[in-house]
Amino acid sequence: MLSDEKIRELYATATLDTDWLGRYQRFVARIATMPDEELLLPERQRELWLARDVTEIGSGAIVDADQASQDRSLARELVALRKRTWPRDVQERAGAMQSEFDRLLAIVTQRHSKSGNQPWAQLRRVFAALLPGDLHCVVSEGGDEVHRRLVRNPSKKNFVADQVLSRARLREALGPEASLDEHVKRSVFCWSLYEHRATLGSDLRVGLGAGIEKAGLKGAVELRAGTPLVLMPFRSQRKGLTAIAGLSERYREVLRAASGGAVRDDLIETLRATNPNHSKNTCQQVISALAALGLLEYRDGRLYPSVYGKAFLEGDDPGALVAALLVHVFPFAHLLRKLVPGPKRAVELYGEFQEMYPQWTSTLAPSHAVSWAKHLGLVRQTSDGLELTEYGEAWEKRLPTELPSPSTGKSSFETFEENDEYVFFEKYRAWPDFATIWNAFRTDDAAKKFVLTEHQLASIHAAWHCNPQKRFVLLSGLSGTGKTQVASLYARLYCEHLKLDPKRHIALVPVSPDWRDPSGLLGYFSALHEEPTFHVEPALRLLIDAANDPGRPYFLILDEMNLARVERYFAPFLSAMETGDALTLHGGADEIDGVPPRIKWPTNLFIAGTVNMDETTYPFSDKVLDRAFTFEFWDVDLKAFFEKQEERDETVETVLLRLYEILLPVRRHFGYRTAGEVLAFVKAAPEGHGMALLDQAIFSKVLPRIRGENGDGLRNALTEAQSVCAHHGLERSAKKLGEMQKLLDQTGLTKFWA
Repeated sequence: MLSDEKIRELYATATLDTDWLGRYQRFVARIATMPDEELLLPERQRELWLARDVTEIGSGAIVDADQASQDRSLARELVALRKRTWPRDVQERAGAMQSEFDRLLAIVTQRHSKSGNQPWAQLRRVFAALLPGDLHCVVSEGGDEVHRRLVRNPSKKNFVADQVLSRARLREALGPEASLDEHVKRSVFCWSLYEHRATLGSDLRVGLGAGIEKAGLKGAVELRAGTPLVLMPFRSQRKGLTAIAGLSERYREVLRAASGGAVRDDLIETLRATNPNHSKNTCQQVISALAALGLLEYRDGRLYPSVYGKAFLEGDDPGALVAALLVHVFPFAHLLRKLVPGPKRAVELYGEFQEMYPQWTSTLAPSHAVSWAKHLGLVRQTSDGLELTEYGEAWEKRLPTELPSPSTGKSSFETFEENDEYVFFEKYRAWPDFATIWNAFRTDDAAKKFVLTEHQLASIHAAWHCNPQKRFVLLSGLSGTGKTQVASLYARLYCEHLKLDPKRHIALVPVSPDWRDPSGLLGYFSALHEEPTFHVEPALRLLIDAANDPGRPYFLILDEMNLARVERYFAPFLSAMETGDALTLHGGADEIDGVPPRIKWPTNLFIAGTVNMDETTYPFSDKVLDRAFTFEFWDVDLKAFFEKQEERDETVETVLLRLYEILLPVRRHFGYRTAGEVLAFVKAAPEGHGMALLDQAIFSKVLPRIRGENGDGLRNALTEAQSVCAHHGLERSAKKLGEMQKLLDQTGLTKFWA
């Protein structure tokens, strides 16, 4: 922590960005003097959410500023911050402001966060604009560095409170602020402390490793100068690392954006905001590379910089990244070792690496390694070829005498980009087992009302997990038995166990009878607009998300799957899940509206199709059936269904049970949906109308299902059903059943609609 004397010295000699300072002062002054009525206007609220004159926060697009600016109740909450009476005691004021921040953060996240990620930085910036006397402009996790300089034992978790305490400490050392401009100047001074942290003795001195050593970390990557490196075995090393435009600066962008924790989509958005030419796939590769190199880690459903990532982000020396490349990626260590005798031409190196690793059929991967080595200052180009720099020599001396080399046979990792993301997230995912799902079905408020046997659920669970390449089940049988509901409940409980948002991981898609090609699922290219666009369907959006997030499950539920010919609209899925080849989305060479030409088949995609077999549907071919596990939901346990009802009606239950038993042998029985609707209809009956409405419910919901040809089974069913209805006084239903029996006698066929 800095002494008062040191703070005064630094403040007096600080060189601040006068252009930024001026813009910041003018913005805050305008907000401070603006009447409440004006600040409540949507255009003013939008300025507040996009207050770049206060500070930049990367892409700054987690909150939908247009949507948030239209939220009148939220605007009133924010405007009220200016006139709220905060406690005079510094500690109490810090706690009160932190509590208010936390409350509003929950509101903003729920209403206006595009990704569900918490917009800490954006809301901190809004607070800084509205409360310039207590907060400062270092709204990212880099503010922790400022707080360590100014506050004894900052909390780190309560970031806003630490800001209040830091500003109070400056007030103790420098005296009270004389004006609003002085408040802003001290805020910018906090940024100066962060910006010049290296000269103040950062806790993370990259390459020297003081912070790493202090943290007591042990393992393959050790940053202390001179410490020998322990390299990963060759089969566990990644084969090459793409040299994208910007190189390590792109990595820093991602790490900065992840400082407070971020989901994958936020990091992609950050990269594409500053690098619009990068495809989504390229951004995915950058994120995957950082994860595999140990610079980015997965915690509590979000990505954060690791200790090594912070070391690389906070320091001027790229030692953390250099160590990670040497330890984890072939051929970086070999590149340094091959240059020890002296300079060598790049083309010679490329040939030697291809000879070492024959799977490389081009020089692309080794050329990327050379580009990285030049960028990081490990090698330089001379007239004689590539040679080691002094910095490269120092790292080469830390390498083991014998370097991991290719073994016989095919490596378990073909390329870094294709496999690392899966490997990284596979390590962290712990998908629920059957016992967990079954317990959830028995305890969840909605699921425990659902009639399902343990054997039925176990069968579905096993089918979805026995072959990761083909997670495809067909749920066939009687309409109204809950086929769609069981798939939806399973998917929701599965996601909730993993703390995933079901809305983002489940797509329920009703199949349309007019589907004759895959466009209903995979979307289509539309040339009707001035600028051609790609129409994205919900199923395609889920597919792309699944392909980009292979460590977490995604569920596609196709309702009434055989209303159209499955072989026509589902053909690309059937082929990809069988072969594992890429799924082609369109014929273009590049992305169109964020849709790539093709994606790798996502093995984390669970597909369920519900099937009703009647005269309105199409049969399945062997091509479909061979790729799916088929389960039949035909028998209905009405007794168990009635036992789960909160209110019981013995008369209705008796009638429904008897009619079900009569109609079951001729396969004209009904499911839980029909039984539930009859119960609900009778329950809603006005007093004294119960039996009349039961008669109407049977007439409307049960009798229309009865149809068929003459035979003893159907004839007996009609006779017995008529007898049951007459016995219970259901006159209309009994009469209709008599008419249907006469029609059967006259024509040999009967149906309700005659």
